[in-house]
Amino acid sequence: MYTSIDRYILRQILVPTVLAFVVIGSLAISVEIQRESEDIPLGFLTPSDFVWLLLFILPSMIALLVPVSYFMGILMAYGRMAQQGEITAMQASGISLKRLTRSVLLTGMVLSIVSFALQEWLQPWGVNRAYELMYRELPQRATIDRLDAGELHEYGDWRIHFAEKNTETHTLYNFDLIQPEGDGVMLFHAEEAQLTLDGNQYVLRLKNGYMISEQNAHFRFDAMGKPFPTPDTFVMEELDEYEASLSSMLREERRITEARAKRADPGVGTTLRRVRRGIGERIADPFAAFAVALVGAPLGVQARRKGRTSLFSVGLGVMVVFYALKTVSDPSGLASLSEFIVRAWIPNLVLMTVGVVLLWRADRA
Repeated sequence: MYTSIDRYILRQILVPTVLAFVVIGSLAISVEIQRESEDIPLGFLTPSDFVWLLLFILPSMIALLVPVSYFMGILMAYGRMAQQGEITAMQASGISLKRLTRSVLLTGMVLSIVSFALQEWLQPWGVNRAYELMYRELPQRATIDRLDAGELHEYGDWRIHFAEKNTETHTLYNFDLIQPEGDGVMLFHAEEAQLTLDGNQYVLRLKNGYMISEQNAHFRFDAMGKPFPTPDTFVMEELDEYEASLSSMLREERRITEARAKRADPGVGTTLRRVRRGIGERIADPFAAFAVALVGAPLGVQARRKGRTSLFSVGLGVMVVFYALKTVSDPSGLASLSEFIVRAWIPNLVLMTVGVVLLWRADRA
């Protein structure tokens, strides 16, 4: 299906597309992780954790990243070819401008289908794994032996301070703990402290210390074990459209619709609107890759010697219009599911219409 000319054009597009995908994807995922930083202990996030989070979150952003990256790759590749006179040379050899867009359009359709498949099958798994890492595994690592020595730390209702620590044995030295007790507080001091896991329960082992109550009751001990509160973990109470397949979202939409018919609850309407919007985006967003290809290809082949800068400016304007259309086409209230789907397709349809016109005029200009 692809001839040598098609393969040559796609090779020119590949490098800028991949670079744009990596740069924009890394920034977008970093922003997403930072947005969740209030709920997760980022101080315990290792480099390998960050890499895994990138891979887990990436499928949920495919529908956003692929169209933008592919569009930038198309414009940059055609701009370079126009600057170097390659498009003019191909025309002189009898190749039409429409013919030069064929491989780009076919690849755009393939990317749309692949994006839809990744969203449907890989995205739910990735988002669930990302939530598991951020909201379950990371909080469980936030134990006191990871805290810095010489500082007063808040750990739930407790206040903790220790002078030194041994990271190999997980031992804390000159350990102080202030714990609420009834209407007052208790102070525990120990020469050494260790946090151990006894089954599913953390236990704080204190050695050679004393305990003082607010009423000045004093008690010395050689060893003491105190149950230690485990960090809270996050529990998803509602369906998240990013962690569900399209079929699951459709079932959820039917369930909420039936529940709303039985009782007038404003909260149910808000949830229903969110789910319907998610369904519309899930159906429409992946096909933005074909829509931008249909606009970008005829724009690129008609660039001539204007170069990449001018072409990039036009492309930036196209993307601004595209995402402005996504904003204004979103229903402001609770519309039907079919209306959400149609409105989600409006930006794609506008770009496709413009692309068809540009493609029709390609060899007439």
